[in-house]
Amino acid sequence: ECGDFVPEDYPDHTYLSGYKFFPGQDADSERRIMENHKKHIGQSPAEADLNLLETARRCELYGIKMHSAKDHEGVPLNLAVAHMGIAVFQHCTRINTFSWAKIRKISFKRKRFLIKLHPEGYGYFRDVVEFFFESRNECKNFWKKCVENHGFFRCTSVPRLPRHKTRVMSRGSSFRYSGKTQKQIVEFVRDNYVKRQTFQRYLDSAGADLHNNGELALGMGLGTSLIVEGNDLPNFR
Repeated sequence: ECGDFVPEDYPDHTYLSGYKFFPGQDADSERRIMENHKKHIGQSPAEADLNLLETARRCELYGIKMHSAKDHEGVPLNLAVAHMGIAVFQHCTRINTFSWAKIRKISFKRKRFLIKLHPEGYGYFRDVVEFFFESRNECKNFWKKCVENHGFFRCTSVPRLPRHKTRVMSRGSSFRYSGKTQKQIVEFVRDNYVKRQTFQRYLDSAGADLHNNGELALGMGLGTSLIVEGNDLPNFR
């Protein structure tokens, strides 16, 4: 947003004080940011955007939200859900990943979160992995996020299921992902493609504006649907 580094316009780090890049930002960190700003003189806004996306792509924890849990031995861990599947972290280090392709079913029972795997993909490894959350609500919340991520990234489409009236003695979650999938969005953009339009960009400090072309390409990760269920008790019938 500041444009190229111009010594006359930015004599010291204070031009960065109005931006909040991260918690605990101080004068020393702003000086280091300024030194990096100097290294990118001549870079166009479009190049800066692409470099930002490339940097974010390489950051393992970018866009990851940790959920505290424990394994079956009581060891504290963090679980996170992403486009590739369910990741397990310990002290911010990823120690395992259960890819969607290897998962047969996910479910929760009270505080227990269960991942059922395709046994042929793991051989000696157990085909059911358990994690424990502090409360049922935390467990269910993580399960719902898994359902949403799997539905978006892996399903080709999401069928619209008719809503049934709630039964008096019914237990369990009826949550289903109901949005568009990644495949549907990519197809919509492709089918409704319009020649790239020029849009206007503004530089806050310099007061100058630039015209650039913008385009974002999305990758697809498609696969089969996943069976999901979340119950405290089976439905009474």
